[in-house]
Amino acid sequence: MSISSTNHPTPLAIMHFMPTMAAIFRNAITAETHQHHAAQITLDFEGTFELHCQNKVQHFKCVLVPPNVSHYVRSNNNWQVTILLDAESLVTKRLLKYFKVTEHPIDIPEEYYRDLIVLGKQSQDRSLSVTELSAYLLTVLNKWVSDIRVNEQDEPVSYTHLRAHETVLD
Repeated sequence: MSISSTNHPTPLAIMHFMPTMAAIFRNAITAETHQHHAAQITLDFEGTFELHCQNKVQHFKCVLVPPNVSHYVRSNNNWQVTILLDAESLVTKRLLKYFKVTEHPIDIPEEYYRDLIVLGKQSQDRSLSVTELSAYLLTVLNKWVSDIRVNEQDEPVSYTHLRAHETVLD
């Protein structure tokens, strides 16, 4: 889906819906205070933006906002992407765990968002189809997860917990 205007040379918004995420590429955003069950990654391709969250105003190039946290974004009229990730998906759980995101948004380091900047430029000039953009986005996020190499079970499991599973199987 694309939203455009005759006054703008680039589309105002391009939205991609995938099974475990949605991505919105757009010229600027100013959102009211909201929260959602999804984790949110927002990246400004040309500068920074303000994130208002938990009575703080912070400036980010790329941020990961945990699920169920009230926030709003103020932009500088730059080309941006917001990726809403299903909080129950394996990719999201690994990203939140790796970046130690619990209750507060965190700054995503440049080595992770560098590939997304390429994607943003291609979405802005419409050199990729919606299918190609979606595939590229999934590839980037899966690369993050594989680079992170977070085990599903990092915390020790108690003997009682194991016995409970064993009892269920009996």
